[in-house]
Amino acid sequence: MKIFLLTSDEDTLAGLRLAGVDGALVSSEEDFISRVNSAVADSETGVIFIGSLLAEKYPDILTDLRENTRTQ
Repeated sequence: MKIFLLTSDEDTLAGLRLAGVDGALVSSEEDFISRVNSAVADSETGVIFIGSLLAEKYPDILTDLRENTRTQ
């Protein structure tokens, strides 16, 4: 099981990479949508961390994702 981080903060990304967590720095809404969809589609990803600034900026995208994505 992999853990994946989506954040807009370089320091958070660097710190969690030191702990072995893969992730991506997100800079736009399109980038966020693309990367979150890729992480959800990856069957090896078990946990997706989303930085608080991104969660506050794109709540509708996350709500839609929660309502329309099944977990196994």
